[in-house]
Amino acid sequence: MCCFPIPLDTFKLKVLPGKWYLLRLINAALNDELFFSIANHTLTVVDVDALYVKPFTVDTLVIAPGQTSNVLLATKPTYPGASYYMEARPY
Repeated sequence: MCCFPIPLDTFKLKVLPGKWYLLRLINAALNDELFFSIANHTLTVVDVDALYVKPFTVDTLVIAPGQTSNVLLATKPTYPGASYYMEARPY
């Protein structure tokens, strides 16, 4: 018997290769900053707390409690059928 249970509530996002997607990220945690990333991808931040910002690219985005952010995800064009992990973890 394994000591780490497999989560049953995993979120899956089906995307097409070579396309752009707008993701709205919300940290609904009360006390923890969250670090969000997608394996082998970068995120372009375009909005933070309903204010447009000069777009910048990050590998990992830090989101404070109660903060929102809009990011653009450009999917990889050359890996059809590939799977990438999305991760949100506390500090």
